[in-house]
Parts: sequence; structure tokens; C-alpha cells
Amino acid sequence: MLAIFISLSFLVLYLLSLPGLLAKEYRRDLIVFSILMLFTYAVCLAASMGVTFPYITEELMQIFPWVK
Repeated sequence: MLAIFISLSFLVLYLLSLPGLLAKEYRRDLIVFSILMLFTYAVCLAASMGVTFPYITEELMQIFPWVK
């Protein structure tokens, strides 16, 4: 049920943003927007299914040890 709600929410957001990008002929922006929306949709869908994601701060602390 939650997956259906997430899918419909992303579909509505995408369809609301699409006409403005097409009317102004922002083709590159549309491509980037679509890729980011697809990535965000996949992450939200995975999180709703119980997939756990690692904390990014631990990895960042290993890369940048002088930042605390």
C-alpha cells in the first residue's frame, strides 16, 4: 500500500513539473530532472520496503579525518 502511495506521489510531482520544462524547451534540464527523480523514487521505494542504508557520516569521516 505504501509503495502505491509513493508511486502515485512521484507520478503527480513529475506530471506537474513536466509541462513547464517542455514549454520552455529545457531539454537538458528535463533529462537531469528525470534522472534525479528516478533515483529518488528508487531510494524512497527501497526505504519503504525495509532496505537499510548505511550512515554516510562514517564513510565521510574515513575520507576526511580532519573534519570533526
